[in-house]
Amino acid sequence: MKNNKMLIVNFVATMIAFLVNALINFFLSSYIVNSVGEEAYGFVQLANTFITYFTVITIAINSMSSRFISIEYYKKKFDSAKEYYSSTFWANIAIVIISIPMIFFFVYNIEKYVDISPDLIKDVKLLFLFLSANLYLGLLTTNLTVSYYIKNKLYISSFLNMLNYVIKAIILYFMYVNFSPYVAFVGVATFIAMVIIQIFNLYFKKKLIPEIKIGKFNFEKVKVLVSSGFWNSITRLGNILSEGLDLFIANIFLNSNVMGVLAIIKIIPNTISSVLSSLVTIFMPNMTEVYAKGSNEDFTYIVKKSMKFIGVLFNIPIICVIVLGGVLFNLWFPTLDANLLYILSILAITPWIVVGPLSVMHNVFTVINKIKVNSIVICLGGIVNVIIVYILLKLTNLGIFAIVGVSSLISVIRNILYTLPYSSKYMGVKCSYFLPEILKSLLSVIINIVIGFVIREVFNPVSWISLILTGITICVISFIINVMIFYNKDEIKRFIKGDVVNG
Repeated sequence: MKNNKMLIVNFVATMIAFLVNALINFFLSSYIVNSVGEEAYGFVQLANTFITYFTVITIAINSMSSRFISIEYYKKKFDSAKEYYSSTFWANIAIVIISIPMIFFFVYNIEKYVDISPDLIKDVKLLFLFLSANLYLGLLTTNLTVSYYIKNKLYISSFLNMLNYVIKAIILYFMYVNFSPYVAFVGVATFIAMVIIQIFNLYFKKKLIPEIKIGKFNFEKVKVLVSSGFWNSITRLGNILSEGLDLFIANIFLNSNVMGVLAIIKIIPNTISSVLSSLVTIFMPNMTEVYAKGSNEDFTYIVKKSMKFIGVLFNIPIICVIVLGGVLFNLWFPTLDANLLYILSILAITPWIVVGPLSVMHNVFTVINKIKVNSIVICLGGIVNVIIVYILLKLTNLGIFAIVGVSSLISVIRNILYTLPYSSKYMGVKCSYFLPEILKSLLSVIINIVIGFVIREVFNPVSWISLILTGITICVISFIINVMIFYNKDEIKRFIKGDVVNG
């Protein structure tokens, strides 16, 4: 019951933070595009994408540190947990020192690598410098948030994430109102907000897990982290090849304006991906603790219930975009081609109908430390994606549709043919144990889309107010229908009582 209550608290906090963050990002993206143009906005997304390229290196150490620190802590092996914590910190210090000259050289010569309008070069360079500084600060403070996982207080992290967006929005608004508009302001605001949030993270870390402090470097601990995290680096490389190169490919093979359009249509899929990541994360403390205690039956049970819970909630934004996306883009970016943005957005988010519930299973590979094959499969999928996109761009006129569509198709194929059966195998159950949740996800989307279009015809939204009212109506009805699809009568009763884990 304690775990269940904390899960609900974490979930509510995560949803509040997500809604605030989504609203801020919604208005900020439109404001920035109107201030500096879609081409310049494209470089904001490109800069953030380039940052993920760098994390291919850092993730080898950092991706598994929380897992090892948490498990050692749960086992009351505080000295060992401290050694993992300290060794991660000193390893990150070394990475920062070594990489700074390379990052600076790249930024200084960036116009040689990407297509940039001459009047944007200095602005874009400053943007990359501030976002690089933000990357380094995050790297040096990477394990401060482990306290929220260990103590199952992810709601603190959620509210700090929300505060991060609020601070960033206030700074950006102040700078754009009082100075000439520059895209570099995004980097400045991001870095300042990061500094403030890390001060809070440091405070809570000292309060929640005072036993864990920075000590001596232990090379053996780093070897353990790298040997496990190396495959997460391969996974990240695969993800970059599947989705992280799209802006760069659009910039090189098409042009910077098309890259700007692609950056805009990625706003909604990235937001949906963010809420999915948040939903999956709230189950991680329970999954890790149960696994550490050696209860495989409970572990499998939590995974399935997590899939149900995500299925109930996660499909709702997808349904809203499919039903109301055309109206949304007309109001959101009136100067752009709303139909193009709408079609591309649907193409980008459709895979999440299947991938959403299965995303929980990606955590299974991490928790049980079986990520090697998963990493190789993701990387191979990324390589295939790049090859197919390159061929299509050279031989057809599909352009941006090829960039978006191929990665979506490969994502669905990979998750159905590998993630589902192999994660089930590692848990010692047949994939048929989890398959019904995928089928329920598809059923719920089909039913709710049909009902949603009927509601849209009745409301006929043409303004922001009517669009919001229509959206709220669709969300409420979709939620009720999803609960009825994913849960039986007894489960619904427990779900209404807030028994999420056992529901």
